[in-house]
Amino acid sequence: MVSVWWMIGESATVPEVWQISQKMASAGNSYVAEKLLTLLGHTDHVRGLAYSPDESRIATSSFDGTAKVWDVGTGKELLTIGAHTGPVVWVVFSRDGSQLATTGSEDDKIRIWEIKTGKETLVLEGHQSGVPIATFSPDGTRLATGSDDGSARIWDMTTGKELFSLNHPGTVFGVAFSPDGKRLATASNTEIIKVWDAFPGEEMLSFQGHTSSIVSITFSPDGTRLATASRDGTAKLWDATSGQELLTLYGSGVGICCVAFSPDGTLLFTGRDDGVRVYTLQIEDLVALAQSRLTRTWTEEECQKYLHSRVCPVSP
Repeated sequence: MVSVWWMIGESATVPEVWQISQKMASAGNSYVAEKLLTLLGHTDHVRGLAYSPDESRIATSSFDGTAKVWDVGTGKELLTIGAHTGPVVWVVFSRDGSQLATTGSEDDKIRIWEIKTGKETLVLEGHQSGVPIATFSPDGTRLATGSDDGSARIWDMTTGKELFSLNHPGTVFGVAFSPDGKRLATASNTEIIKVWDAFPGEEMLSFQGHTSSIVSITFSPDGTRLATASRDGTAKLWDATSGQELLTLYGSGVGICCVAFSPDGTLLFTGRDDGVRVYTLQIEDLVALAQSRLTRTWTEEECQKYLHSRVCPVSP
């Protein structure tokens, strides 16, 4: 059995933690979701959620102007942070779990906190508008942020100094380091995806394919693919080297707010207003199973819904 932790929180005041388990059986694989925790404490919508690297704590950010840290085992609130002006829109743990980065929608700042004491250790200033996203580099020495000001910025986490700024038109909703830290992917509401050399910040690739704002982007665990989520109601999988579109996952027409790979890269999770969906990326297995059970010709709608493909495969 393969287990994956997943949190539901955006557009809700009470975030929930679920365990999604994959059960192996001779007739095919199935997935079971079990709710483990309900986190009570925020008084307005929860915008961001993050697990600590050791999975012992959860951090949340909310429109109520606070970020909170919770104990995973008990659901107990451990820490409340409230230094931003207006909503706290994003929260992320450092790679060693000792620090927390938070961003605000109205003060244009990124604040770094020591988890153990709740003390503010750095304030990163430079963006000219709200900062909806931040992420640490794999080695924890840098922080990447995206902003409404049409830029992504890289910061030194020892000094708090801005290292360089990357021009990406529109609101940069998505920033993601590759697993080796050598590349940075950015995505915005202009539907454009860019991949950069993470140092010194030279553009390597620019491509597009969505028909509405891209609100989330992430690398696969092996760094070969990128996944994006869009308000056009689809998630897409891309080759991270060439920018070629590999796969489109069609939903119910509801915009997707976030996307994430399972640790082994075989599953993709999408969060949307109507819940969380789990997709297998082992499409060959899906096709083989469908062909073993369905003898008639597939409809285009069925191929999009079940095989995530615009074109139906040819039956043997």
